[in-house]
Amino acid sequence: MTQLLASRSDPINQQSRSHRQLATFVDWIKPEKTTRATIKTQAADVRRLISGQAEKDGLSVLAMPDSGSYAKHTGLRRHMRGEVEVEGLDVDLPFVVKPTTEEGERIGNLLNRFDVYAKASYPNTPR
Repeated sequence: MTQLLASRSDPINQQSRSHRQLATFVDWIKPEKTTRATIKTQAADVRRLISGQAEKDGLSVLAMPDSGSYAKHTGLRRHMRGEVEVEGLDVDLPFVVKPTTEEGERIGNLLNRFDVYAKASYPNTPR
């Protein structure tokens, strides 16, 4: 019995080892603090430009909350665009919009509208 116990790996040590490996990986993969600051500034600019376009178009932008892996500090330094790995974060920027116009008309498809706003704000960005 004693020999059997001695031959098993200790689950506490294994858990600690895997936890250390995961923590090291997370520290390695997360973006640098300066990168986060740059992204925060760029996200504020995107929000300002896109919400400005939306408001010109008669939409009421109620909120622009932080969301996704970037907001939770779990964003990866790399993401995929098609079949190509891209260095940088994929940052989600949601826009909460009032569902009706000032006249009370229900607003339809917002994705196409926001795509137009993004193209108008950033015409040289590849899509």
